[in-house]
Amino acid sequence: MSRFKVSKFRNAQEKVPHMESWITGLRVGSLPFSHGNHIKASAALMAFNVESGNGGNLAVFPVDAKGRKDMSIPQLQAHSEFVTDFDFNPFDDFQLATCSQDGLIRIWDIPEEGLSTSLSTASLSLPQQDGPVEVISYNPSASSVLAASIKSTLKIFDISSGAEKLSIDGHNDTIQSLSWKQDGRLLATSGKDKTIRIVDPRQSSISSETKGHENEKDSRVCWFGDQDYVLSTGATKSRQRQAFLFDVRNFKQKVTSLSFDPSSGIMIPLYDPDTKMLFIAGKGETTIRFYDVIDSSPFLKECSTYVGKAQQKGATLVNKRALNVMSCEVNRLLQLTQDGVIPVSYEVPRKSHRDFQPELFPDFRGDEPGLTSEEWFEGNNAEVARVSLNPSKAKPVGKKQKGSSSSENKAEKTKTEEVKVQKPDKPAKTTLPQKPSPPSKSTSSKADGVASKVSNGDVVKPAVAVESKSKPKGPILKRFTSKFRHISTVMMHRSLQFTSLKKTSISTMSECDGFHVNKKWAAVPLSGAGGNIAIIDLDKPCKLPESVPFIEHGSDASDFAWDPFDDNRLAVCCLNCKITVWKISGQTSEGFSADIEVVLMGHNDRIYLIKFHPLAKDVLLSASQDLTVKIWNISTGEDKITLEGHTDQIFSAAWSPDGNFVATLCKDGKIRLYEPRSSSSPVQEHNFVSGSKGARILFVLNGTHLIVSGQKNQSIRSVTLLKASDLSRPVHSVDLKTSPSFLIPHYDEDTNILFLSGKGDSTADLFEVLAEPPYLSDLSGFSATSIHQAFSFLPKTICAVKDVEVMRAMRLTMTTMEPVTFTVPRVKKEYFQDDIFPDTRASWEWSLEGSDWFNGENGKEQRRVYLGPEGMKPLSEVPKVNAPPPKYSSQELLEMKSDQEKKEELLSAMTNVLTLNETPLPQEEMEGVEDDEWDD
Repeated sequence: MSRFKVSKFRNAQEKVPHMESWITGLRVGSLPFSHGNHIKASAALMAFNVESGNGGNLAVFPVDAKGRKDMSIPQLQAHSEFVTDFDFNPFDDFQLATCSQDGLIRIWDIPEEGLSTSLSTASLSLPQQDGPVEVISYNPSASSVLAASIKSTLKIFDISSGAEKLSIDGHNDTIQSLSWKQDGRLLATSGKDKTIRIVDPRQSSISSETKGHENEKDSRVCWFGDQDYVLSTGATKSRQRQAFLFDVRNFKQKVTSLSFDPSSGIMIPLYDPDTKMLFIAGKGETTIRFYDVIDSSPFLKECSTYVGKAQQKGATLVNKRALNVMSCEVNRLLQLTQDGVIPVSYEVPRKSHRDFQPELFPDFRGDEPGLTSEEWFEGNNAEVARVSLNPSKAKPVGKKQKGSSSSENKAEKTKTEEVKVQKPDKPAKTTLPQKPSPPSKSTSSKADGVASKVSNGDVVKPAVAVESKSKPKGPILKRFTSKFRHISTVMMHRSLQFTSLKKTSISTMSECDGFHVNKKWAAVPLSGAGGNIAIIDLDKPCKLPESVPFIEHGSDASDFAWDPFDDNRLAVCCLNCKITVWKISGQTSEGFSADIEVVLMGHNDRIYLIKFHPLAKDVLLSASQDLTVKIWNISTGEDKITLEGHTDQIFSAAWSPDGNFVATLCKDGKIRLYEPRSSSSPVQEHNFVSGSKGARILFVLNGTHLIVSGQKNQSIRSVTLLKASDLSRPVHSVDLKTSPSFLIPHYDEDTNILFLSGKGDSTADLFEVLAEPPYLSDLSGFSATSIHQAFSFLPKTICAVKDVEVMRAMRLTMTTMEPVTFTVPRVKKEYFQDDIFPDTRASWEWSLEGSDWFNGENGKEQRRVYLGPEGMKPLSEVPKVNAPPPKYSSQELLEMKSDQEKKEELLSAMTNVLTLNETPLPQEEMEGVEDDEWDD
């Protein structure tokens, strides 16, 4: 008799609002191939890919957002490479997990009010993976359980602890899609090896598998709620698209199949288990097919096909709690198009929309998990409690304040009913792992000392139990918030750029930064023989002539550096084992004249790098292929100190801020710390694997710590923080995106900002370096539309302090030099922001002669310069305005009535008035005619 059962949803009609209710004006751009849907939604928010320099940004809007936008909107700057997939936590409408081609998985807590500024600091970053992360999906039953596919490996993570818990192999090629069964016990996967598998993750095993689609192009899999049916979409070898329905109890045989038109568009299946409505949307198409899933043949009954006006790049279903149930909206899809998002609603026709239609909206899975991650990993199973969608009963969508376990919530509810007291507010949820702490003695003694009250024979438990339940299980971790987290990087106007630069060298050695500027000049290496370096006057931005003036060395230049105490002195080391010190002046029609001041000779092999002393005049450090580091007195032309102990190529060397120590990083995998005036041997030497090329080292945090940037296996870039007093144990390490180019760091000691970018990149990473957790605080990164060769930073005195510009750099590309400004958004710009502009060190002034330094003297600390403009009042001196008193007291707020309560009181009063009028109507007292009198 099942054939006579007609679905209530079969006649659902699609409704598309007017264009004013769409999101338009954005540039989604050309999305690289990935296995994600490119758009996801919760009951409160939607997120989708948008065009950016590296593809690592997402737009985040309220789920009912509409109107024309532009690309200046705040964005989620999630990753350094393209975001391949993302998923909202089913138990937290404001928590989003993202993954990327950079091999990282990050967890983001979106503010409840939305993004007012771009967000680049994640709440949690999981460990770097060995390859791109293709697909991620939250467990629909347990809290904080996330599944992810990395190449042919399926991994399960516990978000609450940030740890990888399970790793399941057995797939022969890339996993293209995964889908949880609604009870959270099993997973279905489809892969590039044309096989569909059922995975039991907690057993780390594949329970069954079957042949999938012939075409290895992107296939998708979708589990039909808690039923034993799995749908897959794919194509034949001739690109004939198709869909298969499988019964996992007899997985080798297909229950039914559908065939579609030949096309290269990927088909996205979306299933609603409550209404048994199946939607299939194709990438690059304008259509959405709607099927009714029934229990007998043909199993998939086609109901309608929606044909839109714009090609869709992705599609997703909106959470049921966001639907307009009073208009009988049973489902809503969001179409991601070239320039925005189109909502497509499916409504069931009804004569009246005055009342809630319970037959159309069965109780829906709520936002409270059935069990915790620990319980799930231990093998427990539990269903998610269902909630009503009736507006009079449903709770509003907002930040979760309850616990993560339904059992805890039930116990808490029971205790509340027993105690009959009002519960205190619960603390806000945090995604950071917390270590539980034992209850304090004062709390336990108070609980023991409170006698149970007896009233009418009923025992009332003490209120202490409720209070302890509402308190956090462990200490609340105070999350660090950087003043520079929203730092903005902007290219300055074209009139300030140098254009038409020709013959820029692209083959500088890995030990060379490749580009250096000071307040007056820029030094740019040119291609070709002879070690030519162009000298460009920074005061005259223009279109450069065909032939830029340069200095020539007769041998390829390996590194160069401007003297910090003389803007007209440039040192250049070459492969001919010589260091040439030039004196530059701007007295000719060509722009400058240059004279050789001194040539330093003493190394037996080519020289890799040179570094000027930060305090002492005429002191220069050099490192050579002869495995020695020499320290020169330029005024006499002598190498006064030779540091030994290296067994392989020296990658990098750095002076400490006080100039008393030198740190080196070597290809033999060791960091060495020297006190050069005391010994030629290192005072510390520890193993540190940094890769085979281009690793860098520099002192940070006033010389107390060291930063090392390098590459791990498979070209994974990394940044590591170490204590200078103990190099044996790294303090903290961060993995960045995979790239063959090496990172070149720059450190600003005033703001503690670390800037990292590589040759050939179009992006850069920024961190604030700290001596305590989180050690490396992620800031908003830099992104451009073209690649660069190098960056070089200008002195702090160049910055426009009134515009809250904290750094300024010159960006070198193949044909241009472009100034880049780094600013911090502030509201009260009329005041000098002295909290982010400390007195800067006068690094352009030397504190002692080089000969005195070699004789053992230590230079005085350089004077500090106040950066505040004259007449500009510091922000710290502005009196703080006390917050206005609240309009209502807490007691008044509690006593205030809602609109619904007022309405109910008004209706009750009207009813009482009607019932009080007991006077009978006249006709009620009149006697009628007897029935027999009508017979006549």
